[in-house]
Amino acid sequence: MGGRPGGRAADRLPRRTRSGVFALFAGLCVVGFLFVRRYLPETKGRTLEQIQQMWVADYDRRKRTHTGS
Repeated sequence: MGGRPGGRAADRLPRRTRSGVFALFAGLCVVGFLFVRRYLPETKGRTLEQIQQMWVADYDRRKRTHTGS
């Protein structure tokens, strides 16, 4: 198991060099970018009321889907 936090998971991370830390940071940035691109809607040019209606409609749709009604 290992006496350090993370155990063997830390062995799979890049070495603690400048390039390794940068690669890890860059990878997390890419994952974050893809998440935002996929799951957050575009709101440019919309009013706050339109954005609120969009979120409420999506919430209601998901609620109906999960409850089966």
